[in-house]
Amino acid sequence: MELYYKNETLYVDVMYDIDADMMGVLKRRVFQILDDYGIDKIVINVGGVYDKSLMNAFKKEYYHKYKGYLLIK
Repeated sequence: MELYYKNETLYVDVMYDIDADMMGVLKRRVFQILDDYGIDKIVINVGGVYDKSLMNAFKKEYYHKYKGYLLIK
């Protein structure tokens, strides 16, 4: 997983499949950065397969806590 900040946006590149364990890691890292730096825009690029229910739960929690812009590709 690669995280970088550019043009007021946090980009997260995940090169492998996202299962429950990987989603926990992704959520901890992204939410910690958001808490520390107050970033409003996030773009997550997923290079592998992911469970849509896990991603929907992530999006729901994100919008509940932060109310920013989130794009998942």
